[in-house]
Amino acid sequence: MKSTRRIFILLLVLALLLTACNNTLPSSTNMVASTDTEDSGSDETVSRELTEEEKLLISLKGDIKSAMTENTKEYKVLFCDVSDNPTLAADEKAIWVVELFKAYPDSTDEAEAAITAVHIYYPMHDDPSDYTDSELNTMGVIRVFAYMGIPDNATSQNKVQGIVCTHGGEGHAYAKYCLEAVRHGYAAIAFDTEGYHALNGIEANERDLLGHKEKDNFSTAKNSIKEQWMYYVISDCAFANTVLRSLDAVDKDKVGITGISWGGLAVTVASCYDSRFAFCVPVYLSYFVSSQTNDAFFGSTEYNPDFDKFAADLWQDAETLEGNTVPTLLINSQKDRFADISSTVMTYKTLKKNNSKAYVLIKPDLPHSQEAGASQPEIYRFGDWVCSNYGNEKSFFTINKQITSELGRSYQISITVPENITNVSAILYYTTEPLSYSSSYTLEQSFKSVFISADGVQSRGDGSSVYIYTVTAPDNAYLYYVSFYGESAYDKNIPITYTYSGSFVFNGMIFGSSAVVVVNNGAINKSP
Repeated sequence: MKSTRRIFILLLVLALLLTACNNTLPSSTNMVASTDTEDSGSDETVSRELTEEEKLLISLKGDIKSAMTENTKEYKVLFCDVSDNPTLAADEKAIWVVELFKAYPDSTDEAEAAITAVHIYYPMHDDPSDYTDSELNTMGVIRVFAYMGIPDNATSQNKVQGIVCTHGGEGHAYAKYCLEAVRHGYAAIAFDTEGYHALNGIEANERDLLGHKEKDNFSTAKNSIKEQWMYYVISDCAFANTVLRSLDAVDKDKVGITGISWGGLAVTVASCYDSRFAFCVPVYLSYFVSSQTNDAFFGSTEYNPDFDKFAADLWQDAETLEGNTVPTLLINSQKDRFADISSTVMTYKTLKKNNSKAYVLIKPDLPHSQEAGASQPEIYRFGDWVCSNYGNEKSFFTINKQITSELGRSYQISITVPENITNVSAILYYTTEPLSYSSSYTLEQSFKSVFISADGVQSRGDGSSVYIYTVTAPDNAYLYYVSFYGESAYDKNIPITYTYSGSFVFNGMIFGSSAVVVVNNGAINKSP
């Protein structure tokens, strides 16, 4: 008996000692490893307590991941006020869609007649048409306004590809954005990113009682994610994806996403969290748009004062982008003032680490606007190419090697060109110094250009051709890229949607390019 009592006492003492140790040791979740070299000169790794800001960052990133895991579920998509909707289980939610009006009610054009305005309600159990807007507002319901269109020839036996279209920061949902995609053979949803809607017409133009918050320029980055604009936009992208994937006439495995300017930033982030997207095409902005391009328009403190390091680490950290395996084409101009090409190249290089299907297109002198960005045929060429398992004849130029600074100033490359692209040309664009921007955020350098003659052309059995070029950058070139273009009757025959000034510059022309190469491994931009 005494022996048993002694064993019990020893176990009790041991338990008390272990408890005391646990209370004095720091929690691993509150610690971060750092390298202490300042005092000792050694590379010893030591632990330190996380700051409150670092703890908040970790917490918010976890919240985003958890919320987007929920938002990318394959919810049922139900149309409001339909008598044969299935009965949902007690705790089951659905995405609800209500059709509002025809965007082009009097049009005899098949594509225009296909565009319908809709409201998309965030996942909820009950049919929202059973409630008034005031009641829904009290319930905390959120809805998104969008234009939706399906090509006339799309059926359950003839499924088409789909695309989610995310507009830029200077406007709201556009029917024309949806129309452009439909004319290229895509089912499309072009939604409003800032909680606006329309009662009629082809553009959202008034605040919606049930719409979510407007763009906040990341001033809310340290708040709950449900107080942050970016959270709602990437959620909208996921819900729009689910809606398109649910339609009988759409191939659910061939739904991509594209975005213009602010929308380009949003879709890049969205594709990091929604791997269901078949492809992604950000135009102008993509990732690293502020913290890495400090003297460009978007990164200026005057234009965008609230995009600080915390916001960048939360919404545009390299680790998140490195996990993105969605096939992606980044499109930008060499002189865009909102997101200069250093951010585009950095996005491309980061994606390329783990994503073999990351591509970049530097399009010479492409103007920055919703109209210009939305009407680029390479968006749909890329989608066609990816969705055909990289074999469709409507694909764009593909280069046989990744062009990097290691190749230096002179090397040979070959370009595969689909058979329906003719009169192919190549131009080398370069500057003799790093890039800088004026007080009005315009590029201060002019790109010089040199035409490159093909060494030869080889025909392939599938109808495509291989053009062989020797690229030789001038001795005084600091940075350069190579642009390829040709004529396409297929693209020229697609009706013009946008009639802005300069709309015919790229009509019927298809472009490809290398990434930007800095010959001496310097920075693309001059230091601020």
